[in-house]
Amino acid sequence: MMKYTIILILFFLAVTSCNKVVTPNLDFNVTTNSNTYRVGDTVTFNLSGNPNYIVFYSGEFGKQYMNTKRGYLTGGKPTITFTSTLTDTILPDTSLNVLLSLNFTGTNNKAGIAKANWTDVTDRFSLSNGVANTPSGAVDISDLVSSDTVPVTLAFRYRIPPKRKTNWTIQNLFINTIMSAGDTTPIYNLTSGFTAVDSLNSSIKWNVSTNSLFTSGSSVSSAASEDWVVSKPFFPYRTTMDQGTTIKSIADIAISNYQYIYNTAGKYTVTIVAQNANIYNSKVIVKTIELTITP
Repeated sequence: MMKYTIILILFFLAVTSCNKVVTPNLDFNVTTNSNTYRVGDTVTFNLSGNPNYIVFYSGEFGKQYMNTKRGYLTGGKPTITFTSTLTDTILPDTSLNVLLSLNFTGTNNKAGIAKANWTDVTDRFSLSNGVANTPSGAVDISDLVSSDTVPVTLAFRYRIPPKRKTNWTIQNLFINTIMSAGDTTPIYNLTSGFTAVDSLNSSIKWNVSTNSLFTSGSSVSSAASEDWVVSKPFFPYRTTMDQGTTIKSIADIAISNYQYIYNTAGKYTVTIVAQNANIYNSKVIVKTIELTITP
């Protein structure tokens, strides 16, 4: 019986080794109806061919195919830049503070913020005095954090006294590391995520979206308020591999299109990677499309 079982196993191995599953030839193409769209438009990517797997890279921050194989970068100068808009009553002070912490634990509540040490860097930035979208300037923070093992948290603190109507909007926020050769590497931006934390008077608050941070609720009859909006801890000297979105796997039926919406104006290199693969080999086709998204 044992001898018979061994013969069957050897026969199975011989058959399977002679009949490897052949990876099908790969045919794939991508088109769009235009190369220019507006913010909020639905961009339809027309897909053709026979791939088992399709991965989509929108070209946005953190979703760029060219950055899928890079590791951590070290060195360089981390910089913070944004635009601000102050509306309604102009206070004697700015009522807005820009702060950095090197020991914030990520506990997004009043106690978590109070426990951390915060460095006020407001005076490094140019803030709005009523002019819309005032550029802050690119502020170097390398003197405050010199180690690539130390996480940094950025926060905006909004304070107003009673019966004052004053609001702020923060947009176009980018944290980049500028390497010695002049290359700029994105580290963090608004789409990476901020959390609003109320410290005093819950009727006034920060509102968070993927393209702005803005305060609301203040009025000539409101009580004093203090509100924070806090980033996730980030490593200003590190950047990790970007990730794509799998829009088709081998278990899915064939798809003829994929739709996507861009919420921020700019120029994007869209990359779509198609693949047929098994345990023996792999066939890949990479397609790119240059898109311009207008306001």
